[in-house]
Amino acid sequence: MEIIFLRHGQSTENVAVDNNLHYDENNIAENGEPLKVFGISQSIHFPTIYGAQRKIEKQKTKLSLQEYIINEGLLKKEVYQAYYNVLYRKNVVGIYKYLDSLYSQFSNAAIKRYEVGETNLLEKLTAETKQKEISLLLSRSKENLAKGYITLHEWLQTDSTYVISSQLTPLLKQNTWNISEHPGLQYYETAKELSQTSLSLERQYLLPDLQFSIFQGTNNGLNAQNYSGFQAGISIPIWFGANKSKINAAKTQTMIIENEYENYKIQLDSKYQRLISDLKKFSRLIICLFNLEAN
Repeated sequence: MEIIFLRHGQSTENVAVDNNLHYDENNIAENGEPLKVFGISQSIHFPTIYGAQRKIEKQKTKLSLQEYIINEGLLKKEVYQAYYNVLYRKNVVGIYKYLDSLYSQFSNAAIKRYEVGETNLLEKLTAETKQKEISLLLSRSKENLAKGYITLHEWLQTDSTYVISSQLTPLLKQNTWNISEHPGLQYYETAKELSQTSLSLERQYLLPDLQFSIFQGTNNGLNAQNYSGFQAGISIPIWFGANKSKINAAKTQTMIIENEYENYKIQLDSKYQRLISDLKKFSRLIICLFNLEAN
């Protein structure tokens, strides 16, 4: 007869530790009494697995930090766009206010000239129509400005009072472009490293587990002695189907990340070239406007 009492056990994905009491009537000591064996056993993965797991956690932390940097950059971009949109709308409103005042004076002058017979009805109606058109454009520009403030407030999310000056800011200088330092590419590079480490980890799970145990046996008979022992071994998996499926899935994930990285890099460079083209076009237009104002 064999009885095993599990007294305490703690197990995780990586380590299992068991305290147990083992009683076997066939295990006879020198005094003729069966031994009661107390022992502790521990099972661990192959040591290289823990290094790979630690590396994966570090890469996950790095990936989260890079994702935070990307989101921070996107937030700044939206705030900048909302700010410059408000600045643009304010200047448009100022222009239409000036035109509205100008055309109102022109319309009033046309009405007075018509009343004294210095002009015809067509000129009077044309002036009134143009004044109403400018007034409508002014109203629309004010609505667009109000929407711009709403969008800016959505991104700022503050209860503080702020005022956007109508004065145009100086032209921004173009930053030096280094594609390897782009946060998006750095994110994908870390994702590639993570996928490769995950693949390596899945392969290492094919390695045998290590098992260790120490025990001590005794009984309550006369002349009882203590018998200590130590046991070590390896646990070799018999079925590899599940592990092979996980390895194939990790390989597929690695290829997907590689393709996404190359696609993102191509799209990023193409977008940069388009923006450079637009920058040159608008820069020439701004230079022409400055020259006209100077003349």
